[in-house]
Amino acid sequence: MKSLTGIFKITCSVYLVLMSSGLTDTYGQWVEQTINLEPGWNAVYLEVQPEPRECDVVFQNIPIASVWCWNPKSSSAQYISTPPSPESLQVGHPLWLAYFPPGQPEHIATSLFNLIGGKAYLIKLNDIQQVQWTIKGEPRLPSIEWQAETYFLSGYHLSDGGAAPTFGDFFSASPGHNGRPVYKLVETSGKWEWQSAGANDPMKRAEAYWTSSQWSSDFTGPLAVGVEQTDGLVYDKILVEQTLTIRNLSDSNTTVEITLSSSLSPPEGTYEPVAGDVPLLYWAGPPESNSPWQQLPPTLSIDVNSLSEKSLRLAVKRSAMPGEGLYQSILEIDNNQGMTVRVPVSAEYTDLMGLWVGYAAIDNVSQPADQNYPMLPKPTASEFQFPLILHVDPNDNVYLLRQIVQLWKNGVMDTDPITGMDFVKIPGRFVLVTDESLFSDPNYGGSSLRDGQPRGRRISSAAFSFPQPIKMQPVPMSEPFGFEGAVFELESPIVIAPDDPLNPFRHKFHPDHDEPEESYEVTRNIALEFTSNVVGASLTAGWGDTDIGGIYREVLTGLHKQEIHVKGTFRLHRISQIGQLNDGR
Repeated sequence: MKSLTGIFKITCSVYLVLMSSGLTDTYGQWVEQTINLEPGWNAVYLEVQPEPRECDVVFQNIPIASVWCWNPKSSSAQYISTPPSPESLQVGHPLWLAYFPPGQPEHIATSLFNLIGGKAYLIKLNDIQQVQWTIKGEPRLPSIEWQAETYFLSGYHLSDGGAAPTFGDFFSASPGHNGRPVYKLVETSGKWEWQSAGANDPMKRAEAYWTSSQWSSDFTGPLAVGVEQTDGLVYDKILVEQTLTIRNLSDSNTTVEITLSSSLSPPEGTYEPVAGDVPLLYWAGPPESNSPWQQLPPTLSIDVNSLSEKSLRLAVKRSAMPGEGLYQSILEIDNNQGMTVRVPVSAEYTDLMGLWVGYAAIDNVSQPADQNYPMLPKPTASEFQFPLILHVDPNDNVYLLRQIVQLWKNGVMDTDPITGMDFVKIPGRFVLVTDESLFSDPNYGGSSLRDGQPRGRRISSAAFSFPQPIKMQPVPMSEPFGFEGAVFELESPIVIAPDDPLNPFRHKFHPDHDEPEESYEVTRNIALEFTSNVVGASLTAGWGDTDIGGIYREVLTGLHKQEIHVKGTFRLHRISQIGQLNDGR
């Protein structure tokens, strides 16, 4: 395993530098939230980020009198006793933002222009009957920052249908909230006021309540869901695996059900269309086990003990994506106790362009002395490994490399003719170089510091001697590079001259090789067959995306009067998505 360790030391040392891409903005994974607005005042909670979010657009067909959003300027306690009736709200209140529809005299005093998901609103409806308000948007994860002894207006992520949790059961999961008063908005004799809710009263989805905590807290319910990014599970084009954390804050064991559901189509506008569902894998084994990654079932059940936490590793399977686009889904986490958290999931398709580094492990070699099967590869006593380097360009051309060097190409500056100020016309960037003549080009420099001096990062394989990249081509009816069943072979054989100083089969100090005429021309034909049926493939989350491999075959002539056939396996890991060699020269 010595050479294998060496290969992955090289790979790891250049991975962070060579990987040239960044995360993009999330575009939304779309769901709808429906809220029934009653005549008069309504305390509502938005679980989604409406898109579009402008109040004039969101409330265009709703007979709204006014909309209010609590916006305290400090963390000091504002409402220690019973919160005041919404009827007392006045234009210009320092703790509230307000929206008044066009056409109303108060419209000029509007201070609330956009709706923000994950917030509570007081909405006054100008109508005599119930109005159904449907909002399309991206799910927002629960998030509240409780200040000690400060009342906060918020709603909670409750389940559709089924038995609703009571206020007592819901807040008993938080010592800071347990037993403290909760106020809900009610109408009494034509007047709207906040009344204390009973511990056995059921909660309602999309309804907002006033309550407070004895001390600072981030409590949002007995089910707490954590993700590595605040926006959800955003895999973009780079990430392969993320961890979902599930905490049971209640004093009873629960079974959490995780369901992957489809995203709705986006609202009208310039939003990224849904290319399909995000194909997800999950890892079920304990940390010390070599459990394989498994397809996430329609519903996955996980037992979570009281006051405990479980982590779920989720990986995107980009090899299951049929083509370009943004794949979007919704992950619903339900604790079967009346609470559901919806997590947006998104991932982008990526092709296999870039630099691939790994190794070939030869464990079968033919025996010419075998009279019956002289060309049949047979198992060896031990395997022989050597580095393998491939590159895929933007046109899907595949090249076998002997060496590659990462350099930095300086950017191009220009001067604005009006302001006289310099600006970056073309930014500097990392480049992958195989042409050694570019090493002396002043536009290229080192990509990292070594002993205080900029130096290039070099990856090479002593198993090959050709000076320039050699193109590989698919056999007839082959799948594309890296896909299951793809077979690629050299476009032309590798020919090693007897006097080639890099000939890996000639030992300069061997008495039988000290003269070129004592060596022979060697020809190498290499073929790579891509398959997931190799050791470790099922243990790799990014197989088919960031990691590929399969069966390595080679035929050598010139080393023996008969051909030598070798066979083994190979594995490659993508360490860069740079598509051009030698900067396109």
